[in-house]
Amino acid sequence: MDETIIVSHLTYAHRFMFKDEAFRFSSDERSAEASWERLGSGHSEAKIVEAARSAEQFMDKSKTARVVTDILKSCAVYQFHDTSYDSKLKKNCDAEENAYLRPHGGNPAAILYRLEDEDGRRFNSICSHIQRALPVFDRFEIEKLNGKVMLQWKLSLSLPRVSLSGV
Repeated sequence: MDETIIVSHLTYAHRFMFKDEAFRFSSDERSAEASWERLGSGHSEAKIVEAARSAEQFMDKSKTARVVTDILKSCAVYQFHDTSYDSKLKKNCDAEENAYLRPHGGNPAAILYRLEDEDGRRFNSICSHIQRALPVFDRFEIEKLNGKVMLQWKLSLSLPRVSLSGV
């Protein structure tokens, strides 16, 4: 069995919007892959929830939508988009607070610091996935001082050269 959902997104004006939302189910018993059920683009709320409820519109596809929706509902949610002044993401955290990711977003620096030290391949994989969504992102730089770690981003900007001579 192969249940798949593709949700591509883009960020515009600090809002999450779907670039493309689609789902399908392909069984190992079928000789051909199932076609994608496209749910559109430009919306800010997932339409797969509606597809899971709409048996008439999506017919046999609504069962697949229900399965995918149930899987997504069981996923943990982590807070990484808080840009407020007192965001836990912006604060130093204990380097030893690295056993598991906290839902409030207060310890990714500790997790990434441990990964960079113990599992560089996985650390680089995380950076590569972020680069897919944010091409100017190069890598995380984690500073450790007095048992505390601070998460910083290194950007890779390649800007065209501009002559300032006026010629």
